[in-house]
Amino acid sequence: MVELTDTVSLIKDIASFDPEAAISRIKTSAGNQLKSLEPRATIHFTEYFNHSYAPDIVIRWPGSRDERYVYLRTTGYSKELDEDISQIAEHKPIVLSLGLPVSESSHGVEAHNLNDKAKSVNTLISNLEAIGTLGSQAGRAAAGGLLNSGIVKGGRGFLTPDVAKSAVEIVDSGLEGARSLDQAAVQAARKVALDILQPIQSRRIEQLYKAVWLGVGGRLDQYPGVPNLDGTLDDETWNYLLGLDEVIGLDFWRRIGNKLGIEQINRLSTTNKENFHNLIKANVETIWARACIILDESDSLFSNSSAPPSWEWTIERNVLALKGQSFSVFFGEKLDALPNQNAINELGVSLDDLIARANSQSITNVTGQIEQVEFALSGKNDANVFGTRLLNIMANVPQGDLSVTRVTARAHSSAHMQLNFPTSTATASGGAHVPLVSFVECAVPLLRTVNDGEMKEILASSLSSEPVFDLFSYISNDELSISPEP
Repeated sequence: MVELTDTVSLIKDIASFDPEAAISRIKTSAGNQLKSLEPRATIHFTEYFNHSYAPDIVIRWPGSRDERYVYLRTTGYSKELDEDISQIAEHKPIVLSLGLPVSESSHGVEAHNLNDKAKSVNTLISNLEAIGTLGSQAGRAAAGGLLNSGIVKGGRGFLTPDVAKSAVEIVDSGLEGARSLDQAAVQAARKVALDILQPIQSRRIEQLYKAVWLGVGGRLDQYPGVPNLDGTLDDETWNYLLGLDEVIGLDFWRRIGNKLGIEQINRLSTTNKENFHNLIKANVETIWARACIILDESDSLFSNSSAPPSWEWTIERNVLALKGQSFSVFFGEKLDALPNQNAINELGVSLDDLIARANSQSITNVTGQIEQVEFALSGKNDANVFGTRLLNIMANVPQGDLSVTRVTARAHSSAHMQLNFPTSTATASGGAHVPLVSFVECAVPLLRTVNDGEMKEILASSLSSEPVFDLFSYISNDELSISPEP
């Protein structure tokens, strides 16, 4: 935390022997304080200092065009700061006073007017002492980090050390209030957030409270906030929830995760592995993908990370993965966005292996080779090709002469998947989306040889419901069509 005496000392140094060094120290001190509140941001120092229009510091965020100007001012007088706001308000900046700040107790009217004007143009006026207060309080407050990020990106008004300390305490009380379904605590925190943050940042706090309220089982009609929020959370709010020290159970994540998409999941943090695993496990029926690939751990290019003791949902190379000790399954919107799609087994699998793997699954199409001649076998009217006389006849062909390269399988969700054995991949037919649960229950046992015990472990670890093995309907039909593969 920066003390006022330190700031005054820096200002005096400007007029000393080496003013450029003193200015550099001031900018570095201010930049470090802002960075401590928003670690994701990058701090760019300009060549200007105390300039009327040009900022001293520009704050930027990776992967975003958002930026915020920071103006350093050696004055602490309300009148001069008020004039500054009029000149630079279009940028919605941060103005950091390096002089002794206006005190609300000694100049209440001036401070009130300055606060109102700054809010009206979405400008934040503060000093290094107040910024330091935010940083010191955040370490003791569960919601402090999210508030601090919001202040750097969209804080507004006149922020004194006392206001900063009170804001962190009240916003943190609001989070605890959401957990305990305390309407008064949430409402008080919402008021503070709306007061000191621009709308887009206060909405993030609102999203957090609403998510926690619903996650612990609260009723939407009893939530003391904006009723028409769509329930979606941005990356920052998700990462805040996932990063909480406590391990949160499946019910919480199921209540708030039903709108989560795989593209957003791939951007999330897995710092708290247990919470991330539980989030995906709780929502495998509502998270959809178009493709998956199964890779042996030695082939997955991720040998630098140790295999988990059991199956776990995680992120590898920015891709959602169900990671095991011997192999892992990677999921995505596009097959070419998944890692390593080179042929793993160019010959495919034998018919005996496919029959053993299929168990009760409905296979509607089979493509393969008999003595290097390609064939395609399909059941009419989407019939299951297994259990038919023709397939039984084909099973008598010497296994060295017959291999299967691709099949079409129908999952319990009625979605069809194209499984490619040489590349160990599965894609949803027709560009459709398939829930993760279907990929796990259908593609995994077909593309890999796993016994009943292993499959039960995979299902129990990765899915939130009880494993169900009789998932695929049989359609008995001996009428099949067979034709050469084009």
